[in-house]
Amino acid sequence: MLDYMMPGWAHRTRAGASSGVAHRMNAQRGGAVPPNLFSALFSDTGQELEISDANQTGLDITGDLSVQAWVKKDDDAASHLCILGKAELSSQISYYLNYDNVGGERWYFVLSGNGSTLSTHSSVSRSIGAVWCHISVVYDAAAQTVTFYENGSIIGTPLSSTVAAIHDSPSPFRIGRRTAAYPQHYFTGGIDEVRVWSRTLSADEIAANYSTRIVAPQAGLVGCWALEEDLTDCSGNGNELSGGASFVSDVPFM
Repeated sequence: MLDYMMPGWAHRTRAGASSGVAHRMNAQRGGAVPPNLFSALFSDTGQELEISDANQTGLDITGDLSVQAWVKKDDDAASHLCILGKAELSSQISYYLNYDNVGGERWYFVLSGNGSTLSTHSSVSRSIGAVWCHISVVYDAAAQTVTFYENGSIIGTPLSSTVAAIHDSPSPFRIGRRTAAYPQHYFTGGIDEVRVWSRTLSADEIAANYSTRIVAPQAGLVGCWALEEDLTDCSGNGNELSGGASFVSDVPFM
């Protein structure tokens, strides 16, 4: 149930007010795909979601990688806020995605080929604001490039990476935090529809899927968390998360 709410964030449970919306949206969709009714809200007091390396399946990716998430940061969000990643100590880094506002707002995607040496890739500086924004990042191992997409469209050009193969670290996979060593890097705001793929997504695929729900296994989909008042994984890999976050009815799309 809800344990935290910030000003301007509506909340409700599945019972009552939300049920009518669900019925209407299911009717519009022909009952094929359930509506998106909830997102996860993270405070700066230590909320995060995770799965240990021992319990995960498919998230220890060493080759092609695509990550996706809807993000709504707080108005006063700090720098180096981790959205998702598999990284722990300085020698146990695989990959992670950050929001930063040093020298302008931008997304950062960090890879390591040996667990400690970082290949850092930054999107172009942009006005992101405290609104829902979809971020996709695609790492092409053969080409050694990283490409950013925002709200379904490419931003900038593909960036060169020094990583030919991602380090297979024993770190947990986390949403909302990178590592216990950096508590200031907790994400503050909303996150929804998180996906991890063990392949490169094309521009057409990203444009087609960023504002729709995925509720069943797909080729290369190794983790998929709708965060609909639960922490289950719809990829088929059983990567159920644990930890703390609140569920609110502020969502990027229905």
